[in-house]
Amino acid sequence: MPPCADCIPHTGCRSSPVFTVYRPGFHIFLQRRRCFVNTLPISPSHIPAAERLLQEANCPLPACPQGLVLEKEGEVVGVCLLGGTRVEMLAVASAWRRRGYGSFLLRRALHALGAFAGKEVTAALPADEAGRALLAKFGFVPRGAEMLRPVRRQLTALELGHRLLASHLRPGGFAVDATAGRGRDTLFLSRLVGETGRVLAMDIQPDAVRDTRALLERHGIRWAEVHTADHARLAEFAPPASADAVVFNFGWLPGGDHALFTTPATSIPALEAGLEILRPGGILLASIYHGGANGTAERDVLAPWLAGLDEQKYTVVRCDFANRGGKDPLVFLVHRC
Repeated sequence: MPPCADCIPHTGCRSSPVFTVYRPGFHIFLQRRRCFVNTLPISPSHIPAAERLLQEANCPLPACPQGLVLEKEGEVVGVCLLGGTRVEMLAVASAWRRRGYGSFLLRRALHALGAFAGKEVTAALPADEAGRALLAKFGFVPRGAEMLRPVRRQLTALELGHRLLASHLRPGGFAVDATAGRGRDTLFLSRLVGETGRVLAMDIQPDAVRDTRALLERHGIRWAEVHTADHARLAEFAPPASADAVVFNFGWLPGGDHALFTTPATSIPALEAGLEILRPGGILLASIYHGGANGTAERDVLAPWLAGLDEQKYTVVRCDFANRGGKDPLVFLVHRC
């Protein structure tokens, strides 16, 4: 994909070529060889490529295959066969193994099967050690002639954030969801402050605003306002020192295109605006999602920026999920003194 007229070469990354693409109020990185990766349900057009991949693994393709393919810049480089709540087979083209694509594809498959929403998932027992190690990485354990991913209740970044917010917000308060996404935080904040409170939510992506409004409507929430706007414009929607809580989720839209994600170019101005509207005694909660198409670039800028806030004005608490291999979001709690 050639750069458009608004593309500016980005030299802060070792990979090349990389472009920073400007859209009004939003920045994304398009990184060749890394970002043009996506998973799609298997369709008839994918069958020839899926057959070739499975032939490498000496596995036949079922007559009516169900599952996902992994596309890299339009080329099918991986396939995962699914059945019910079972992973039947996962194969990645030999040229693209040991680069994280198998983990990426399996994670998306587990999301599709509901494994991260509390469902128990099984998998066919791989014949090779690498396949068994991949499943073990995602919590599978041997059970006879198959592998099982038992349901284990783990504390998530979302749940941690909600616990912190629930301990602070009271009915009648004013809360801000600066990155509305699919609306889960907006709904949660609305329930905490109640009908006597106020909730302001915004997102740059129209799909996110539509989904958030629909979710609020289904739950009868009428005291939350949702705007299509860049979170860097937050201070235009709320006066200084007025908000009891401000929430950010940096990364990508859940279930959306992972090639579209936040970057420090807008995230830092948004954080500055969030701190400006935060009242004394208020809290700002920032969850930084990383490790997908956006890599760690934003995390590596935002984390030291937040840690460097003036200690006379703010208390900053950093929450790491220290025993999960660094794949979980990094959560920051900022309290304004």
